[in-house]
Amino acid sequence: MASVIRGNDNFDSGDIDAGLGSEQTWQSPSRAWYVIYQNTTGKAIQVSIGTGAQNTLGLRVGPTSGSLTMIAAAAYYSGFQCIIPDGYYYEAYNINGGSVSYWHELR
Repeated sequence: MASVIRGNDNFDSGDIDAGLGSEQTWQSPSRAWYVIYQNTTGKAIQVSIGTGAQNTLGLRVGPTSGSLTMIAAAAYYSGFQCIIPDGYYYEAYNINGGSVSYWHELR
């Protein structure tokens, strides 16, 4: 049977306060290239990383520290934002030199 959404349905009655951004703030943690971090916050986080000049960087993520897969890359004054599920591991790495312009996490 198909679902029906009526104009007077109350979509605010569920536990919507548990989602990304709820009771989380943007932080600038001390992070380093090629270090594997684990999200142990109990909820998903968002990672935002930007490059400096003459630089290409990547982000690997996975459910274990031994199964990381590249999910994002950025080059020459650009950046990316990625969601890291609770319990997952993540690692930023430098592909061709340069520096990180910013590294922020919504946690």
